[in-house]
Amino acid sequence: MKKVLLLVLVAAVTLLAACSSGDDGKSSSGDSKENKNNSGEAAAVVNGEEISQKEFESNVENVKQQYKQFGMDASKQEDQINKTAINQLIGTELVMQKAEEMDIKVSDKEINKQFEEMKKQYKENDQWEKFLEKNDMSQEEIKQEMKKSQKAQKYVDKNVDVPEVTDKEAKEQYEKMKEQMKAQQDAQKEEGNKDGQKAQQQQLGSFKEMKDQIKQQLASQKQSEAVNKHIESLREKADVKVNV
Repeated sequence: MKKVLLLVLVAAVTLLAACSSGDDGKSSSGDSKENKNNSGEAAAVVNGEEISQKEFESNVENVKQQYKQFGMDASKQEDQINKTAINQLIGTELVMQKAEEMDIKVSDKEINKQFEEMKKQYKENDQWEKFLEKNDMSQEEIKQEMKKSQKAQKYVDKNVDVPEVTDKEAKEQYEKMKEQMKAQQDAQKEEGNKDGQKAQQQQLGSFKEMKDQIKQQLASQKQSEAVNKHIESLREKADVKVNV
């Protein structure tokens, strides 16, 4: 489970588009190139820090689940999934390294608060113990991962500028949603007519009702894009070797 808590920082955007700095199979720093004949355990090396094959293989499975959540067919996109998985891990490692360089502090109080909130989600039927067993981790190891994650989040908060979502952007997104829903309803209606069935008409709430929700979604999207852009800039200056 190493780095899984932290991967959330980079997973969303690299799922849809792997870091462009790594798409050609080369590292972003000078002469460092991919070596597919490397028989060592490292799937990648980032500024001297290894990403193991085990971590890579584990994240490949995570990415496959992400694809399914987005309604994408993972079985036909093995190469892209592998690229996405390794780029997520490289991006995560770069952020972790920068957070350590800046000596960003996280208090025990912050960690304990997050830990208790997480534990509450597994309070029934020995779910917490099963969770620990499944991930082969102790409570202390989970706290250590949380500490890394919070350090990285603080680094992002300090170093990544995320543009605010305007009312105009929210309104434009709302209009796109209306158009998409109308297109879906027209398609359902046409299909229903062929089958002799009446299509169910879904209703979109008013802009006023949905404004906050839309702004939240757009803000999350902007954050992902800004984080990804920042990671690309870090990767350009880093020594990255990819072996998968």
